[in-house]
Amino acid sequence: MEGDKASDEKRQKVTARYMILMVRNINASFQDGKQHVTCWTCHRGNTTPTTAP
Repeated sequence: MEGDKASDEKRQKVTARYMILMVRNINASFQDGKQHVTCWTCHRGNTTPTTAP
């Protein structure tokens, strides 16, 4: 795993990819095409969400 940067053995990496897809899907649901939700919306700079989605 050390040399393989593309490996998904790290649980946090899989979770981060899932969250990126979640944010993209939420923003795609708005008709105006603008970005309404970002990582900051829930995480506020922390590793765990400080607000509920």
